[in-house]
Amino acid sequence: MGLWMAKFLKRRGCKIILVDTYEKTNEIAQKLDMGGVIFSPNDWSSLLAKDGYLACDIAVIAVPIDVTENVIQLVGPKLRNSSLFMDVTSLKTKPMKAMEECVSQGVAVLGTHPIFGPRFESFVGQTCIVIPSKVYPPGIWLEWWLRTIEKEGGISVLSTSQEHDQMMGFVQVLVHYSLMVFGATVANSNIDIARSYIFKSPLYEVMMGLVARIYGVSNPDLYYKIQQQNPNGIFIRVAFKQYTEVVSSMLSKGTVADYRKFGVKVREVLGESNVVASSFLIENIFQSLVKEKQALLQMKGQLVCIRNEETKKIHYGILEEVSAEMVVLRKKKERVMISLKKARLLGSKDVSIWEVENLPRHKRVFSFTAQQNLNPKFLEELVSGWQGIAVVSVFGIYRGPNVPEGYKKMSLYIEVPKSPTGDNALKEIERFLVGIGCVV
Repeated sequence: MGLWMAKFLKRRGCKIILVDTYEKTNEIAQKLDMGGVIFSPNDWSSLLAKDGYLACDIAVIAVPIDVTENVIQLVGPKLRNSSLFMDVTSLKTKPMKAMEECVSQGVAVLGTHPIFGPRFESFVGQTCIVIPSKVYPPGIWLEWWLRTIEKEGGISVLSTSQEHDQMMGFVQVLVHYSLMVFGATVANSNIDIARSYIFKSPLYEVMMGLVARIYGVSNPDLYYKIQQQNPNGIFIRVAFKQYTEVVSSMLSKGTVADYRKFGVKVREVLGESNVVASSFLIENIFQSLVKEKQALLQMKGQLVCIRNEETKKIHYGILEEVSAEMVVLRKKKERVMISLKKARLLGSKDVSIWEVENLPRHKRVFSFTAQQNLNPKFLEELVSGWQGIAVVSVFGIYRGPNVPEGYKKMSLYIEVPKSPTGDNALKEIERFLVGIGCVV
């Protein structure tokens, strides 16, 4: 999440320095056109300015929950007057208290919690909880942060540390804990897990996907620490156990009428509008799963790009078979089999990028007569943005004998991949040139 924040702030015009104990920090920073410092608590020389303070306007703490307070206590005293001190931790009471206790007067303190993971590319449509310090109010820094999120299409929610941690008890602790228990139940029930995916319902598929994130695809340590560190964690888990027993008893000894009565009460508390909205959201998720499988079936027999989400490798070939378990591609004389739940069909834009980067290319020159005011640079920029275009350049501009007055001759050099996408790009270029009045 720290790297995600660094990229986000760089897009908003900030100059970034990555500071970490990781030995490849400088290498990563260089690739991203950022500064990099491999951090040692015993040596601040590479970070401190001449006045003995950190040479930065904003210090963002993005480290594991269990070391957040320690890092805050190291960094806070070294921040200069009028700078901003902020964090992105999943809990807020302790980090906010630590920041407020260790900074000097004049340092602004702001707690933030982006409620999503680094798989999301931006703040678009996502929520960030924002907690301004009452001891060291952020002032104009708060306005800046809210405006920065808004400009990228994000949603800001102002809160307090106590309210945040209480809400995270349900948004994170309860959700994660229920998934932990669900996953443990399935794993220890002596069923054939692979076989169960053939029998799966859309809801089972979604639940197993969420369980996979909790137990390993994402960062399992994070989920453990959220359970341990949230002050409401024990209360939530005890309540979960209590209502597990209540529901179990009702299902064993109660009647349909009892269940209906119980359900009505839960629904009333949840709120009718929330129930309807959440049902609509889940239906959209189910529909997206169906559409993805439909898209695979519709592409059968065609040239496709499929990414194996486990290995991240992209396979390019003829889609030969789609079954309940497998996707089979024909790559020349080789057959590649990918588990259906790991297969991701790439869209036309991603396919085009892959083809441009990996396939041999056709080279083509279009020579044409165009009106005098046709801007060659604009033509290059326009065509270069089309799918399937690897290289484009205008050359050989000529005005003279045999060229009608008010016109000029020029040539357009094109490289496209040897693929249906590339072939289509060549046809579209010729169609476009004729359409704007050129004689090709």
